Amino acid sequence: MAFKLFHSETNPTRIANKLFAGAAFICLFFFTTLSPAHQCQNLFETEMKSFAVSSTNKSTQQATAGWNRKNLRIATFNAQDFTLYEKPESKSSRAAPKSEKLAKAVAKTLFEANPDVIVLQEIGSKYSLQKLADLSTNEKYDAILIQGHDTPDMNKGDRGPARHIGFLIKKSLVLEHTVAANLRIPYEGKDPKRKYLFDRGLPIISFFDPNTKMALFSVIGAHNHSLGEQAKFSELKFLEEKSMVSVIQKLQDAYGAQYPIILAGDLNTEVNGNHRLQKLKSKMVESFDQINIPSTSPKRVSHIIFPKPNQISSLARQIDGVFVNSALSGRITSSQTLIFPIDDVSDHRPIVVDINLEGVIP
Repeated sequence: MAFKLFHSETNPTRIANKLFAGAAFICLFFFTTLSPAHQCQNLFETEMKSFAVSSTNKSTQQATAGWNRKNLRIATFNAQDFTLYEKPESKSSRAAPKSEKLAKAVAKTLFEANPDVIVLQEIGSKYSLQKLADLSTNEKYDAILIQGHDTPDMNKGDRGPARHIGFLIKKSLVLEHTVAANLRIPYEGKDPKRKYLFDRGLPIISFFDPNTKMALFSVIGAHNHSLGEQAKFSELKFLEEKSMVSVIQKLQDAYGAQYPIILAGDLNTEVNGNHRLQKLKSKMVESFDQINIPSTSPKRVSHIIFPKPNQISSLARQIDGVFVNSALSGRITSSQTLIFPIDDVSDHRPIVVDINLEGVIP
């Protein structure tokens, strides 16, 4: 799906209103040390190319198996360096590609769960994401890749994998969506070599009614930094969490305190630990907690290590999660992890969450 700033409109007033709303929305999330006036000026003059803002008008389509304004199914999954190569020569400079067998195993498990929105981590390229979307046989998905900063620098001899956040969105949702991608939140910590806070960005997709243009809900994709050996990145993780809370608050300031917000992804910390993510949990509730699944339950395991086939390491834990804000409190109807038919698809398992939106969205 090609990105564009706004889709075409025939009503000049509506165009002006949407341009104003879009500009205000993006500026709301642009963090710099400049004055507010210069923040917007700098954004539109030098940063717009780094923000992928898309809008898709689907008002002429008919909802089939997807959106019904009562229930929403969200999935999140770290696909562990999910890279497929368009050109064979790319193989020499990046991570080993996923085999056809593994790619089909990922697709079968994900798409049989029939999510409306899938948030993916460690996607190697837009080509890889689109190829995964193409493996869906029953539903068709828009593929949106959010280009992060976690990309190998070939000039420095870095041959590691590129790891970006991707979204797959059902075409049958019959909604417009805009993407505020790669929010370049400056890092303001102690590491002089780090420029941006989030290696993979902090993308936000907001969904709108195609007729009224009313904002319905937003989904934030997350892939936070790991803690590292001897808690090397503890300061960075603290700042990431603090910034996520700030972004959630700014969304609520923009759309209202009861505006539905969902955050999904790999937090790279024990989501089910009571002493973790306290700032985030002051604003949102995790889906398994919402339906009272005990924190020690094996049903919550999302990060797995297989020392031997079919043997899960004792280090298995939940570091992936789906969080909802107070507007969706009490509306999680189910939360589950999915198990793949073969072990080496990924070192993570997908989490699929059902949310009842009846009465929340007019």
